[in-house]
Amino acid sequence: MKKITDLYNYINDRLRIDERGGRFSIASFNRMIGLVQNVRYDELISAFESNLDSSNTTSKFISVDSRSISGILSFPTNFYKTSSLERLSEAKYIRCDIYTLKEWGERMRSSVDVPSDLNPMARIIGNTIEIMPAVGNVRHYYFRKLTTPSLATTIVGDENVIDDAASVDLEITDNASFERMANMMLAKMGITLENAPVAQTAVQNV
Repeated sequence: MKKITDLYNYINDRLRIDERGGRFSIASFNRMIGLVQNVRYDELISAFESNLDSSNTTSKFISVDSRSISGILSFPTNFYKTSSLERLSEAKYIRCDIYTLKEWGERMRSSVDVPSDLNPMARIIGNTIEIMPAVGNVRHYYFRKLTTPSLATTIVGDENVIDDAASVDLEITDNASFERMANMMLAKMGITLENAPVAQTAVQNV
């Protein structure tokens, strides 16, 4: 399992062997790592939704919100993105498709494809999901927000050093993601890893 200090040290090792030299400061690293982790998270979610991720790399971030509603389901505070939605009908949960606003309007005007317990529908409005038929029990599967990683420092003697215990670690720790995030951060400094194919194949290797 890769740690945030591993990523920081790896990036600076790559900078040291680059002919231009340089060093990634802890402050610069902390400003970028949360954004980079979320970019990788989006890649993993896309791979998962396209059935390209057969591991538990991404599925472990899915949470479920199960409750009884009257038409509107509010997003949980740790919500990041919807995975799927189900509605209880005749003692079993069935899939409830999420429509665009245009699709929703078309279906609401239809006299044939009317929302029902066996054929419900939903749409996202702001931080809520509207569901038809309105009253019922639903299960909302969603990808939760990731904790923003950061390196903490402490003073030892007259030197500012990394404090592992106080640092907030990465949540995405697989090897492919480690290399992908390092590549993205180095690219910001105009440096491409020598093993550049990592950037192209990382999603395939999750």
